[in-house]
Amino acid sequence: MDEVQSRLVTNPRTWITQVESLSRRSNNKAIAIDQLWGICIDGIPYIRIPADSIDKSLPAFAGLRITGNLCYFQYERNEEREVEMSAYNPLTGKPFRSGTITRDFLEVRERLLRFETGEMAPFTRRQLIQWTTRDQVIQTTLRRLSPKTEDLEDQLYNIMLSFNKRHPVFIKD
Repeated sequence: MDEVQSRLVTNPRTWITQVESLSRRSNNKAIAIDQLWGICIDGIPYIRIPADSIDKSLPAFAGLRITGNLCYFQYERNEEREVEMSAYNPLTGKPFRSGTITRDFLEVRERLLRFETGEMAPFTRRQLIQWTTRDQVIQTTLRRLSPKTEDLEDQLYNIMLSFNKRHPVFIKD
């Protein structure tokens, strides 16, 4: 990034970077943002989020919160949902009118990235089972977890960190 002139903004709360423009400092030639798979800012890799997946006007990149063989990132998206709503009579407490309205809900989308192949998938127990087949201990642990486990997400993070530690990935020159 030292050789690149950038116009971008990063939200430290969401780990989302929006890029307005990138150009080479040496010749001021523009870099096609649409052609980028990812960028690295202050040592943190950011992965391009498909435009139809996020409500941002500029190209957006999500920071990898966990890196290794399996990486983790997330982003927020507003989803429209139809909700049944009723108006109640204050004297009787009974509904006198009901209808369906559209409401926006903020949804956090959690994703996995398989570093070696670039595949992306939802962050789920099932996906971790599919992507950790070479480690029988991890497989056994994942299969023993109940989908109803109270702290399932925390356990999945820890399992992913353990897998990354046991199966490091190296960048080839």
